[in-house]
Formats: sequence, C-alpha cells, structure tokens
Amino acid sequence: MAIPREEFTADRMPDGYALTASRPGAFRVYWAPPPDAFCDDNDLGAFEGAASVADPFPGRRVFFHILQDGRYSVTTPRSIPAGGMRNLRDVGGYTTADGAQFVRYGRVYRSDMLCLCGEEHLPSLEALGIRRIVDLRSSFDFHDPDTYDPPLRGAAHEFLPMYGEQQSFNFTLDEALRESRERLEECYGVVSESYVDCLFDSDALRRLFRRLADGETPLLFHCYAGKDRTGIAAALLLRLLGVPRETILYDYMLTRETRKAFSDGKIAEYGDLIRDE
Repeated sequence: MAIPREEFTADRMPDGYALTASRPGAFRVYWAPPPDAFCDDNDLGAFEGAASVADPFPGRRVFFHILQDGRYSVTTPRSIPAGGMRNLRDVGGYTTADGAQFVRYGRVYRSDMLCLCGEEHLPSLEALGIRRIVDLRSSFDFHDPDTYDPPLRGAAHEFLPMYGEQQSFNFTLDEALRESRERLEECYGVVSESYVDCLFDSDALRRLFRRLADGETPLLFHCYAGKDRTGIAAALLLRLLGVPRETILYDYMLTRETRKAFSDGKIAEYGDLIRDE
C-alpha cells in the first residue's frame, strides 16, 4: 500500500477547519496550541473520512492531534497568513518513507522575505516562537532598505547567502520579461545553473543544517520569494529526514499555489513572452 503524503490535512474554512483523512476508518480529534502535546479535555469528537470543526481558539494557530487505529498524527494548515507574505509555510507534517514517523510541526518554517509581513502583522510571526532566522539572500537582493528583514522579538538573525557573490545576476525578472523571449530563456539558463552550483558548493547550506542539528529551533529560513533557494534547502532537509521524493516534489511545487495570484499577474502582463510557442 502506498504511504500517504500526510495522514491528515487541515484547511481553513470561513467558520473553522476542514480535516481530511488519507486512510478509511473512524478517528478522534483533539486540539491544542502546541504541536507536541495535547490534553484529552480538548476533545472535538469522533469522525470518519472527513470532519468540519469550529475554530477552537480564534486568533491563534492550533494543532489537531488525531488518533486512528492506534496511530497518532498531528495536522494544521501548512500555509500561515502573515500580512503581505505569500509563502510562509511549516515544513512539518509529512510522513516518512517507511510510514512510521512524520516530521514535527512547529520546528522549521520556510518563507519569502519577512519585510512583506508589514509592521502591524509582526505579532503573527512572533507568535511562532522563532529563535533563529536564516536569510539566504545575496547582496544583490537588497534594492532598498525596505527589503531588509525587520527585527523579530526573541529571534537571532543570520545572513547566509546561498549564492556566492560571483553568482550575482545582472538582471531582474521584470527586466528579462520586458526584453525578449530569447533574453528570458538566457536568464532561465543562468538561474538553472546556479541551482547546481549552490547544491555542491554552499557553505550556507552546511551552516543552516548545522544550526538545525544543534537544535536551534524553531528556525525560519527564507530568500526573496521563498521558492528557489528556500525550495532547494527545504527539499534537502526533507530528504535528510526520510521523506519520499514524491512528497518532496509536492512540497516544492506548492509555491505554485501560494504565489498563484502573483504569477497570474505576471502572466497577464507579459503573456506573449512567457507562453509556450
């Protein structure tokens, strides 16, 4: 039998949450603010196949602790709203290849740049209890002071450029899109090659994984859009944790959904250049 990507998934609904099981059979749901413990006083009931539950703690992130046929699972919505950020996600919840374990929630987060959050929404980031922020961007990503990460209460900040300065790109996405189809394809090739370079010669990745191995969590790592450098780092981390390749690809491609509105805007603006011929 195929191992499910996640035993259970949770989606936000206007009046609460929708929980969906990957396996048939009845299950019992409990809730708690922390991801690693729950009290059986917080019993939301028994369900089969799927469940719709009211928000048990409005305004706060909650985790659903689920028992099914002697198996224990935890789920919560993977994407986390935080102001203008489009790609803030919890790396936890995925089932390992042997089906016996799952990655802990609330320990590692991935995102786009934190400046998109907005000062008024910083409390939603601080509520995650992040102890260390690892910024994988390079100096060429900082167009103006507004692109710097805002200070986050309780979190140490570390600048670990994943691309070496010799990899500085002499173009932006908008510039490449405005020039020509040929220029766009040339820039695509440059970016693709940079993926290979950073995989095999990245002090940033070594130091990021050392922070995690030393238990410096909860930790958040990010780049500019939270898709390329961040996606590579997340994929390698999940691989190290024993998550199967198909699930890793799924997680990588989730950025298509989280950034869909932004991407659709670019397609509408530059459609003639970026559509397949």
